[in-house]
Amino acid sequence: MPFNTLHPHLSLIAARALLALLVGIQIATSCYAADPYRLPGRVVRVVDGDTIVLEVAGAQHRISLAGIDAPEKNQPWGEASTHELRRQVAGKHVVIDGYQRDRRKRQIGVVRLAGEDINLRMVDRGLAWHYKQYADEQAPSEWDAYSAAEKAAQDARRGLWSDPAPVPPWEWRRR
Repeated sequence: MPFNTLHPHLSLIAARALLALLVGIQIATSCYAADPYRLPGRVVRVVDGDTIVLEVAGAQHRISLAGIDAPEKNQPWGEASTHELRRQVAGKHVVIDGYQRDRRKRQIGVVRLAGEDINLRMVDRGLAWHYKQYADEQAPSEWDAYSAAEKAAQDARRGLWSDPAPVPPWEWRRR
């Protein structure tokens, strides 16, 4: 006896369940799983010290800089961080080594200018924290480099580390 003659709605139920499963897998992988890509384009806007807008073939992409968290605009060092990122990349052609989208579908990646990691440079200059909360999303060598850059900036009292008690942005946002 054919499967669908046993129960007329069974094949429809099975098809809907399979579709729901596939949609769920697609949503989960597009929001959280690694999705490596390279995105070359021109920086048309620097939003703040860890967010840019990249133009690619007429489309704009909002990019969060991976592995770092810069001071908020209304926070001490926020304007300095934004200004420095703007000085480094505004109007320039960069490549985003992206690997993820967050749950709000924002692209997250490493900004490279002539091959140099700009995210790392922001940490090294003392204008962003290494965002260790997401350390599991970085390659071990990248995590080591960002941690070492943060430590060097702290030791040299560069940027926000010249403040006697800098407040991390994740704490500032909770105020």
